[in-house]
Amino acid sequence: MLKSIFKKYFLISIFFVRIIFSAFSDEAELYWQIDASFPDWISNANFSANNSRSFQFYQGQGNAVITVSEGVKSFSFYINDTRVNTKKLKAPGIYTVDISEYTRNGLNTLQVSDVKFEGQGKAVRVQIPYPVVLDGKLKKSSLSKESFALIDKIISADVKNGFTSAQLAVVKDGRLLYQNSWGTVRTGDETGRVTTSPNVTDDTLYDLASVSKMFTVAYAIQALVTQKKLSPETKITEILGDEFADNTISVNFVGKEKIPLEKIKEWKKNLTVRDVMSHTAGFAAGYPYFNDNYDLRKNEFNVGSNKNQLFSGNDGSPETRELTLQQICRTPLVYEPHTKLIYSDIDFMLLCFVVEKVSGQRLDDFLRETFWNPLGLSRMTFNPLQNGFSEQDCAATDPTGNSYAGELLFTNCRTHTLQGEVHDSNAFYAMGGVSGHAGLFSNATDLAKLASVMLTGGWGNYKFFSRNVIDLFTSPQYLKDADYGFGWWLSGDVQNARNFGSLCSSRAFGHQGFTGTLVFIEPEENLVIVYLTNKINTPMTSPESLNNVFAGNSYQSANLGFVPQIILMGLNKDVGKSQWKSFLYDMKEGARRVAEKKAPDDKNDSRWLAYESLESVYKSF
Repeated sequence: MLKSIFKKYFLISIFFVRIIFSAFSDEAELYWQIDASFPDWISNANFSANNSRSFQFYQGQGNAVITVSEGVKSFSFYINDTRVNTKKLKAPGIYTVDISEYTRNGLNTLQVSDVKFEGQGKAVRVQIPYPVVLDGKLKKSSLSKESFALIDKIISADVKNGFTSAQLAVVKDGRLLYQNSWGTVRTGDETGRVTTSPNVTDDTLYDLASVSKMFTVAYAIQALVTQKKLSPETKITEILGDEFADNTISVNFVGKEKIPLEKIKEWKKNLTVRDVMSHTAGFAAGYPYFNDNYDLRKNEFNVGSNKNQLFSGNDGSPETRELTLQQICRTPLVYEPHTKLIYSDIDFMLLCFVVEKVSGQRLDDFLRETFWNPLGLSRMTFNPLQNGFSEQDCAATDPTGNSYAGELLFTNCRTHTLQGEVHDSNAFYAMGGVSGHAGLFSNATDLAKLASVMLTGGWGNYKFFSRNVIDLFTSPQYLKDADYGFGWWLSGDVQNARNFGSLCSSRAFGHQGFTGTLVFIEPEENLVIVYLTNKINTPMTSPESLNNVFAGNSYQSANLGFVPQIILMGLNKDVGKSQWKSFLYDMKEGARRVAEKKAPDDKNDSRWLAYESLESVYKSF
C-alpha cells in the first residue's frame, strides 16, 4: 500500500517534485484538489472542523501524498469511515498512499487526528489530486444495458432510413462506460446524391457548432477566473479599451425602435464579462459580418454591396479577424442590458477576443496548452484540415456549403459539401475558423473527458476550476431566465426537456449545437453524455426561404434529448420490457402525428421516414 514518492506511481514526476518543494504557495493550489496541513488545517476556532476535509473522487482510484514532518511520533489517517495504516510513515518523510480501496463515487472525506508532535507548526501535510476518467465496463455500472440497446436500435433504424451518422460516449463515476458510432462520414453531396464513404468510427471528428461556446470561451474564462486573472465583474472596456463603446455606430434598423447612440455607448461602457456570458448584454442574436451582399438596416440578403456597415471580410485571414473585432466594437446594442435574455453568437465572438487579450494567446493556443495537452486529447482541434486531419477523419455537414443550395450569394461563398471545415459562416469567413461561438471539432470520447472536468474541477495534478467557479457558472443568473447560467444551459424546472430529457435533476446542465451535437452533464449522478450527429448533411427543406431547416432534423436521432432520457430511464432501475415497449409506442405515435400534420400527402418526406424507423423498432421489440 505504501510507496516512496520517488517510486513513480500515479503522479507526473515533473509536477510532483515542483509541488512538494513549493510548500504552501499559491502555485501548489493549482495542482492539487486538496493541499492541507494538520493539526488545525483551517482554524483552531472550530475544534470540530479543523481535522477534516471533503473531496470529490470515484470508487477504485486515488492516491494521497503525505508529508510527515520531523518530530511527528504518530497520527491517525482516515478516508471516509476507514482508518488507514500509518505505522510505516516514519518522520521525516514523504509517502504516496494508495487510497483507491477506500474512495467512493462523489463526495469523500479525509481526517487527520491524534497527532503526536514535538515540533512547531504543521506536522502532517496531505495532498490529494483530482480523479481522471478510466476505462470501465457497462455491465459493472448502474447504467442499464437495455437503455443502450434501445438507443442503438433507434439510431440504426434511422441510418437505414436515410439519417446521416452519430457518435456517443458516456462517462459515469469516472469511468468511460460506452462508446459507439453509426453511419458514414458523408451521406450526401452538393448534387443531392447519396454518396459512398467510410463508416464513422469512435475517432471521427464532428463539427460541434455552438457546443464550442462551452468548451472554448466558457472553459477559458472559468480557468482565468479561477486563477484570479479575470473577474466576471470586469468591464469589457477595461480589457478591450474605450473603443469598444466609443466606436459604436448608429444603425436605423427598419421596423425597430431607434435607440439614441449616446445611450447605447453608455450601456456598452458598463458591460461586464458577466453580462456578455449570460446573454443579457444587449446584442442581437447575430449579424453576418462576412456578408458583403447584405442590407444590415433592412435585414435582407442578396441586395448588393455597401449596405452592410458591419462587414469585416470573408477570406478568413488574420487581417479579417482583426477587422471583425473592430466591427464588433462598432456593433450597436438592440435592447437595454439586463432587461431580457437573447441568445447571441456575438457575445461569444466578443468573449473570444477578451480571452485572447487577457491570456496573451490566441484562443486555440490557450486551450491546447491549458486543457487539451494536459488531458491528452488528440482528437480535438479547430480547423482540422490545417492540423493533421483529412476530410475522411471528419463527419460532413452542409451539402451545399453556406449557399442555401445556391440561393444565398456573397463573395467567397462555399458551395461544396463541408467536411473538415467549420459550418458556421462567421467562424469560417470572419474568424479564420477560430472563434468562441463555433469552430471546435472533436470526437465524443475526448469531449466526454473534457466535460468530466465540470464534475470535479480538475484532472490528476491539474486544477482547472475552483468549486466556487463551477457553482457560479452553472447557476441561474436571473429567475425569469432560470434555464441559463454563464452560457451553460440549465435544466432548472424541466426547462430544457428537448435536449436534456425530463428525468434529470434541476442541477443538470450542458449545451446543444446546430449541427446536431449535445453535451449533457448530470452532477447528481456523476454522469456525462456526449452525443454527436451531423444531421445537416442532408438537403434543406426549403432553401429559397433561407430558413436553414434540413431534412435530417426530422429523425428521432436528431432530437438529441432522447439519449439522456433513455439513459436516465434505465439508471438504477430494472425497467421491464412492457414499459420499454410502451415508451416506444408513445415515441412512434408522436412521430406519426408530426408527419400527418406537416407532410400529409408526401410519404417520401423525411418525417414519414422518421416515423417508419420508430415503427420498425417498435415492431421488432
